[in-house]
Amino acid sequence: MLADDPVNYLHCSAKFYTTGEQGCYEVLHYLELADIDLTR
Repeated sequence: MLADDPVNYLHCSAKFYTTGEQGCYEVLHYLELADIDLTR
């Protein structure tokens, strides 16, 4: 089922940017991704 609003979509960062609340995933700056070891 589609969300009626981007804020209500589970995997969208809109909730964080409009309300300041973290969703199910932490919102990171894209440069922080370089510090994550994705080979594990």
